[in-house]
Amino acid sequence: MKPSDARAIAEFLEQGGKIKKIQQPIAATEQEILDYLASCGVSVKYFPDVLLPYQCLGRRHNLASIVRMANDCRRSQKLSPFALTPRSARSSQSRSGSQTGAS
Repeated sequence: MKPSDARAIAEFLEQGGKIKKIQQPIAATEQEILDYLASCGVSVKYFPDVLLPYQCLGRRHNLASIVRMANDCRRSQKLSPFALTPRSARSSQSRSGSQTGAS
């Protein structure tokens, strides 16, 4: 560690700063993430066969954007972030016409 970095950290701690360990992500499926958002009152609708298949808060989103949204909610609740599991990549046929969340 550079002396300048050590000084900056020492000053930060002297002024009452705290260092927290980064929380490890929790593996979650796509459906678990959508269910979590619904439990937070966030309605997400799925439309198959389009570039941005999720509609939420009046805008279209991809899955990565939905995961970020869920993680923002989790961060505000001091919960570990989600990490999307490989098994959550399901075909759009299995969800045709399905909707998740409150209307």
